[in-house]
Amino acid sequence: MIIHSRPSREVQRHRDLEKQIKGNWGSEETSADDERKNILGYQVVKFLIILVGILTFVVMIIGFCQPLTNP
Repeated sequence: MIIHSRPSREVQRHRDLEKQIKGNWGSEETSADDERKNILGYQVVKFLIILVGILTFVVMIIGFCQPLTNP
């Protein structure tokens, strides 16, 4: 005769959490329009980051050269 003991509360919580995490993957149902908006948003953010980087670089160069030109 095999007696099965009930799992501890910690083990049961862990199992419930695993079931909850595994439960609903892929049910978001994103449309093609949503994907285009995401790609467009990504491209805008990428452009803005590059623009800020270039402007920062220009400001650093101007800040470094300005003391050299003053008498």
